[in-house]
Amino acid sequence: KMEFDKIYSQLESEFDLFFYPNFFDALSNENIEFFLSFMQSDGMHPNANGVKKIVEDFYPKFETFVVHILKSY
Repeated sequence: KMEFDKIYSQLESEFDLFFYPNFFDALSNENIEFFLSFMQSDGMHPNANGVKKIVEDFYPKFETFVVHILKSY
């Protein structure tokens, strides 16, 4: 990580914030063909399979966030 990027995880810890560093982490792989198989032809936006993979990766953290918010009320 770049030095500046560390501030986000520090803020998350210090202020009990919700932070999800990178939606594309779920698609990251050293194999560019693997990564591109989850992208639309523009190479910038995920296709349906890519979105599914991102949601599967993101959902547990989001669910934890929602439970935390509900406990705050």
